[in-house]
Amino acid sequence: MKIFFTSLLLVLFGSISAQVGINTTDPSDAAVLEVSSSNGSGFGGFLPPRVSQTERDAIPVNASDDGMMVFLIEGTTRCLQIYDGVEGEWENAYCMPVNAAPVASAVSVTGCEILGEILTASYTYTDAEGDAEGATTFRWFRAVDASGTGATVIAGATTNTYTLTALDVGFYIAVEVTPVALTGTITGAPTISSYVGPVAGTGTCGPVLLGIQDFEVTPATPTLPYVENNPGTLQTGNGTNPNTPTYIDARSYGVNNDNADLDFGPVDASGYTDATLNFRMASYSVGGSSGNGADLGDYIDVYISTDGGFTFSYELEITGNSNARYDFSATGTQTIVYDGDNTATSVATPTGSAGYSYISITGLPNSANLVVGIVMVNNNANELWVIDNVEVYGN
Repeated sequence: MKIFFTSLLLVLFGSISAQVGINTTDPSDAAVLEVSSSNGSGFGGFLPPRVSQTERDAIPVNASDDGMMVFLIEGTTRCLQIYDGVEGEWENAYCMPVNAAPVASAVSVTGCEILGEILTASYTYTDAEGDAEGATTFRWFRAVDASGTGATVIAGATTNTYTLTALDVGFYIAVEVTPVALTGTITGAPTISSYVGPVAGTGTCGPVLLGIQDFEVTPATPTLPYVENNPGTLQTGNGTNPNTPTYIDARSYGVNNDNADLDFGPVDASGYTDATLNFRMASYSVGGSSGNGADLGDYIDVYISTDGGFTFSYELEITGNSNARYDFSATGTQTIVYDGDNTATSVATPTGSAGYSYISITGLPNSANLVVGIVMVNNNANELWVIDNVEVYGN
């Protein structure tokens, strides 16, 4: 009976007042319903009906229910939805962002594939929500070829590094990285690298020196031979500016108001993926003049031949610049990648201590008859270009 009278009073109240208040006795005149966040002893919020998709679809809605609201929870989907009575479908008003799993990308193996050497897992960790990386896990695999045929998990290899053993010789190695986040969605999908190898029982890590020409009386080995198509001169003295040795050890090779054309090689780089050319260079004022140096009329050109010197690709031109003067202690470097298009990359050497002293051309073809051509031109008796320590490495 008490419930009946309470319900009757609510109906009568609703008939008398156009406003209904929850947790308030003074609802806004503009609101049909006002819900206060405070009930006098605490605070709360509005919680719409939470339903699964099956439960939502069981609601007997029709056009007159336009604007009905629910909160859909289905798998990782969490969306506030409003019923569109005109279109007859539920529309997303707002969806909570899904916390994505972390990702390990660019997974690769670095290091030398030689017995006793250490391989390292290289990868990039990302997480869409910025969750920090946790205890990412690793597994190493051994296979009979680069395609992963017959791959097996290497027992006990569960860190980001792996030391090659006698069991690996002749096989190929890969690493699997499973990214783990500290928060959010913890574990991502495992990603495996390409297989590297085969693992060798003996060998040398890193680039292998195939030849060096240091222009010394007793040349360094393995000696890189050279032919003077047009000779310059061996240098042993000091410059005027800088007043320092014009060589690295005891001799270098240079041009002074002249031009020189040298071919270095041939070198057999066929046993390597590619090759790299390195050499040193410097520019001096000489003959008592302290103001001369390499300018735009002076240059050093580099050519690459893959057929023993019959044909060349013009790869690099280094010009002088405002009487540039610097010795072999200069820190400037110039590195380009071989492209074989016979169109040189042209650069002007900086002046002062930033002058180009270290020159490299990487990615040279793994030719059995690799030849390097260097042309040096200098147009003043008070200027000197020098080169030293011409080296070819197999990679």
